[in-house]
Amino acid sequence: MTVWVVFAANVKRATRQQLAELVQLLVERIKANGRKVDPESFEWTPPARPFFGEAAFVWRPRTDSNRRRQP
Repeated sequence: MTVWVVFAANVKRATRQQLAELVQLLVERIKANGRKVDPESFEWTPPARPFFGEAAFVWRPRTDSNRRRQP
């Protein structure tokens, strides 16, 4: 989890311009009413979808990729 700690620290130190550039990389479209953002309206960019899209929050059991069929 070291990567996330470093990422979080860098986001805290980022300028408004740097944060705007990051959002452009991650978010394709979002709906807002005044200054209030609707969290359900996020449309992630294709590279960000595996990390932030709906599928990222679905639990999948781990399986052994080398498992053999049982007779």
